[in-house]
Amino acid sequence: MEIMNKLNKHLLIAAVTLSAMSANAREKYGNVFRTSTTERVLAGCSPAQSSAELDVNNVRTLIFSGSDMWWDLFGSGNPRYGVPKTSDWSKTASSNFAGNVWFGGIDAGSQLKIAAQTYRQFGVDFWTGPLSTGDASTTSDVCQKYDKIFKLTRAEVDEFVLAGGPITSNIKDWPGNGDLSLNQAQLLAPFVDKDGDNVYTPEAGDYPYYDVYNEGLKDNLGVCKARVFGDQTLWWVYNDNGSNHVATGSKAIGMEIRAQAFAFKTTDEINNMTFYNYQLVNRSSFALLNTYMTVWTDADLGYYGDDYIGCDVKRGLGYIYNADAYDETVGSTIGYGNYCPSLGCDFFQGPINTTNGIDDNNNGSIDEPGEQMGMTKFLYFNNSFPGVPLQTTDPQNGTQYYQYMTGFWRDGTPFTCGGNGYGGSIPTSYVYPADTYTSGVCGNTPWSESGVAGDRRFMQSSGPFTLLPGAVNYITVGLPWARTTSTDPKASIPLLKIADDKAQALFDNCFRVLSGPEAPDMTIQEMENELIIYFSNKPASNNYLNQYKELDVSILVDTTTPHYKNVDRYYHFEGFKVYQLKNNSIVQDELTDPLQRMNSLLLRIRK
Repeated sequence: MEIMNKLNKHLLIAAVTLSAMSANAREKYGNVFRTSTTERVLAGCSPAQSSAELDVNNVRTLIFSGSDMWWDLFGSGNPRYGVPKTSDWSKTASSNFAGNVWFGGIDAGSQLKIAAQTYRQFGVDFWTGPLSTGDASTTSDVCQKYDKIFKLTRAEVDEFVLAGGPITSNIKDWPGNGDLSLNQAQLLAPFVDKDGDNVYTPEAGDYPYYDVYNEGLKDNLGVCKARVFGDQTLWWVYNDNGSNHVATGSKAIGMEIRAQAFAFKTTDEINNMTFYNYQLVNRSSFALLNTYMTVWTDADLGYYGDDYIGCDVKRGLGYIYNADAYDETVGSTIGYGNYCPSLGCDFFQGPINTTNGIDDNNNGSIDEPGEQMGMTKFLYFNNSFPGVPLQTTDPQNGTQYYQYMTGFWRDGTPFTCGGNGYGGSIPTSYVYPADTYTSGVCGNTPWSESGVAGDRRFMQSSGPFTLLPGAVNYITVGLPWARTTSTDPKASIPLLKIADDKAQALFDNCFRVLSGPEAPDMTIQEMENELIIYFSNKPASNNYLNQYKELDVSILVDTTTPHYKNVDRYYHFEGFKVYQLKNNSIVQDELTDPLQRMNSLLLRIRK
């Protein structure tokens, strides 16, 4: 029998559900009724359509302006998170399928307000564009104007700022300002305001706010001052108040979300990662109680039907790995074969806590008001395949979304210790923590997934807290990836945690990567069949007298070992490499190719 692909399964579920709803004016899902009648239309915005690829390093993925990530929403419906990347999607194994960020809480009138969506099979809760600072409103024109992703690179901004390079179209079109005539915030996408007039004008030297001088500075709240990250960056803005919430059937919050996806091109584990930062602005005039913010990930590791999930509580890391030793190719879904990787999602940064009593690090340290929260829940649900218990499958309405965010299955029963997390006697906030949570309420026995593998979706939540009017919060997550040459499907998990520790160090350092020794001044003296090249650095250079030295935060040291103080965590200048190339069309990736080099000329290097 032909196996139905993942997208067709979702569409079948949607078709069956919509048929049932049309035959019955009201159908009960969980604890609330979802009706066939619609509420008053707000701005009447259309669902977002635009997308862009993030592809600067060994990951190639697709991001949509309406908050959807990692799959081909309007095309084949196939996954679009290729690691290692290739130029041909039909031959690329993917480590992820879909993702989004959810928000929800209870207002003073005990009404649930939530913004969340999965595959758009029931509609959307998010639309593009900023909101009014006065009443959290928007218009269909604004939504249409911002139905795009702004893409740029660190290299083009560095060249513009440091070398007097051109104002590229990406720099020129950067949306630094909102429209004041529509009561939007004057400052929108982060930029360096060289002339201090709060108006983004690249002709006056303003530029997208990369940390071009590698200062890595934080403000008094611990937030990195530079607000654009990566070697390549996608930036977009969206909201939950552009029209009626159809995905959840819930009331809008009035949230404006300024998002960026970014990645770094490196020679280490960071080259296999992507990162996501969300600036969340509550434009509403009411407080939201018991608020949770949740990162939802449908992580499919190659073939989607043979996966297990787990978490590392102290790291704030959720992850997926293969349940058996071979990840097969099924239909158009490319598997990883004998050597299975693992993919993680690390919840680096959550909202600001405004509620006492949250031990989000699980080390006995209670968060005080004003402190940054981390992952306080790690939970999951299953794809709605035939035979899967309905109460463990996809949410159908706002109440069920919120239950999954806060520690309950869609039927309202709590997640519990042991087994598959359903039907036990001891509630838990974390499923499948292996040996990272054995001192918690689940006892001292490590708990990992076992039994029948499947198609899992996991959620990492941060909360509860009170979302105040005008509050600004940040969520930052990273997706580490690791692969081993062992046929043991669990062998990649320790490597994943090493990669995650490097990603955490990079986050703690405001994503400040090594600047490297600055390029020297070069003088060439021509001789007969000989060139003499002189290298020198000015006193202001970081490599003056060839004495460049910089701390490498990615070198992690176990401070419990007796010799850790002798470990050199600094990057030192070691010398120059000079290549004589055949022509000026050779690119950097070809420098190590002997066929692209010439050896007929004598070079002398002098420092």
